[in-house]
Amino acid sequence: MYQGKIQREAKEAVTLKKIQERHSNIFDRTGLLPLNFEPNKDVCDATHIARDILTKRSNKDVIELSKAVTSMLRIGENLLQSLSMKLLDTSSTRKSVVLSEGRSLYLLCDYFDLSGLPVKNAQWGELFATLTLMQSAIILHEPSEINKYEGSLKEYFRQTVQSTISQLKGEVIDSVTRAECIFDIETKSNNYGSLGGDKKAKRIEPLKVEVIKRYLNMQNEGFSNRRIGMIIEAQLVQEDSLLLKLSKSEEKDHLFSKWIGDFKNKKWKMPVEL
Repeated sequence: MYQGKIQREAKEAVTLKKIQERHSNIFDRTGLLPLNFEPNKDVCDATHIARDILTKRSNKDVIELSKAVTSMLRIGENLLQSLSMKLLDTSSTRKSVVLSEGRSLYLLCDYFDLSGLPVKNAQWGELFATLTLMQSAIILHEPSEINKYEGSLKEYFRQTVQSTISQLKGEVIDSVTRAECIFDIETKSNNYGSLGGDKKAKRIEPLKVEVIKRYLNMQNEGFSNRRIGMIIEAQLVQEDSLLLKLSKSEEKDHLFSKWIGDFKNKKWKMPVEL
């Protein structure tokens, strides 16, 4: 009975730690500088490839990019579930979808706009290079976390950390490979993305962002775009949201459903929030 209680507490502690880490940032948490820390020897090459891609960026820039990566993966969680289901539905032989962090970020590329980031002319290749450095930093830092615990908890965390590091060592290769390929394509085409829209689009954008955020949280509801638009309008009206005043449209549910359709069809991209 006592051992069972310890094991349960250990599992709960590990789960809480994973949730906290998923919504936090390794560089903020540890104080490690992305372009300076000495990486684990097993991911040393990948780390330096990532730094070569980020050679024109400062530590401050890369930390800002890492916050963008964290934000996109957090906001896009429900969308990734939906995209995974679509991949399964469109294949007669596929039985499962494996989502590494690199692949998750890749699937989200068509849904986020980087032009609003505080890092000038940020490119997707740089985001994947930053993800590589984030994973490398976790591999370096995680073992030191074990000593914060004692007894059975310490042993449980030791096993969890070893498993996490083993998984991330594989994911680092995935992330840096995507970084190299995408950065080379971006560099050759000199494609830095759209630099914004007209005044009206910018003015109404906060409302559009809020609508898409709420839509993403309803990904598994199975409603039509129009139905979701009606629900979101009702929520904002009930909350007396000032965002509603940004649009003069009398049929906001129809407007919202159009925005949702544009987002789903990759005609409009979500600005990245830090």
